[in-house]
Amino acid sequence: MNTPFKVIDGTPGPEGPLKRMKASVSDTPIVRCPRCTGLAMIEVKLGMVWKNGKTTGGQKQIVCATCLARGEHVVVG
Repeated sequence: MNTPFKVIDGTPGPEGPLKRMKASVSDTPIVRCPRCTGLAMIEVKLGMVWKNGKTTGGQKQIVCATCLARGEHVVVG
């Protein structure tokens, strides 16, 4: 008792979770890793020195946390 699938022109598709998710996302671009497309980021500082008991200097970088967990250092942005 299988009924054949018929496509009717002009009818909207079913409301799915992807459509709702796209509608809830703002126009602001999301930062993603270029290698793994992950969304988790960590800010790291390279080349810091101790001065009077405090850390100073260093270069800030945003690194993908997923790639870092795999042993790769992927700088984002």
